[in-house]
Amino acid sequence: MPHWRTMQDNDNRYVAAFELKGKDVTLKIAEIKSESVEGGKSAKKRKVIIYFDGAKKPLLSNTTNNKTIASLYGSNADAWVGKLVTIYPTTCDAFGESGVECIRVRPMVPQAVTAGSVE
Repeated sequence: MPHWRTMQDNDNRYVAAFELKGKDVTLKIAEIKSESVEGGKSAKKRKVIIYFDGAKKPLLSNTTNNKTIASLYGSNADAWVGKLVTIYPTTCDAFGESGVECIRVRPMVPQAVTAGSVE
């Protein structure tokens, strides 16, 4: 049975938790950018965008994920390029709700890229 989000238009250019299909995915970081993105109430905010080798969509990273990657590879984001991270779908409290689908980074250095992919 397909995820309901796949049955409607999804104009999000960033990878979404449901696209990971319930699996951990280990990827190599190709590029780190800082971009202005729409925030709540149409306010633009600068965010960290992580691009991966071979992935169709980048990760719109948040402070939690950035801190996890920094704990693995240091706080200099330029040093993250070429490093491996494992992302996984889970739920969190966000936007005043609990149980919101989100993506997190595992707090461990992975050994190899997995066969999974980011849509």
